[in-house]
Amino acid sequence: MEIDLKKVRKEIRKLKKLVTPEELNKVDVDKIENGDLRGFYSQLTGHFFSDRAYDLIVDTATLFYQDNGLGLTPRNKIIPPNFMTYPNSRNFTVLEVYMAYNHDKINHILKFLKSEIKQLNL
Repeated sequence: MEIDLKKVRKEIRKLKKLVTPEELNKVDVDKIENGDLRGFYSQLTGHFFSDRAYDLIVDTATLFYQDNGLGLTPRNKIIPPNFMTYPNSRNFTVLEVYMAYNHDKINHILKFLKSEIKQLNL
């Protein structure tokens, strides 16, 4: 699967401006590596269907993918309508998809979000 790295970078940079250090410290990389795609925003905020998760996703996401049972496909709309009210709709941000396929970059992304490093290398 080809992932638009410009959109991944854009989501990460937007997220860096909004996410708190406390939220970043909640992230468990092992869960993401084990396939919990939606777990990233859930871990940051405590619950995927929280107002905080909604705000972060709406303010940072640049592209959504949908799991249609046959694989992930890009969605025509940037933010699917009611994406948080249908837990079975299986929509993921481009960052969540990128992390699912690039486990070796998760810690690097977290270090960038925490301002431990200045250069974002994807």
